Amino acid sequence: APGYVRTDFSRAIWENPDLNQTVLGVIPQKRIAETDELTGIALYLASDASSFTTGGTFVVDGGQWVDAGLGA
Repeated sequence: APGYVRTDFSRAIWENPDLNQTVLGVIPQKRIAETDELTGIALYLASDASSFTTGGTFVVDGGQWVDAGLGA
């Protein structure tokens, strides 16, 4: 479950200073993730290391869920 990630799809957020500040205000790490920061979880899920993983939500959002009181 990725949070905000800097991609062409999210360009409207990170190129708009006001919107970007609003988004950063709800992310404890105060930044939008880069695509390479999702590599680790993708490699895990594609590897034999996840062979006994049958379900779950892997939250990669810079702490946004925790800060929102949603729990991770």
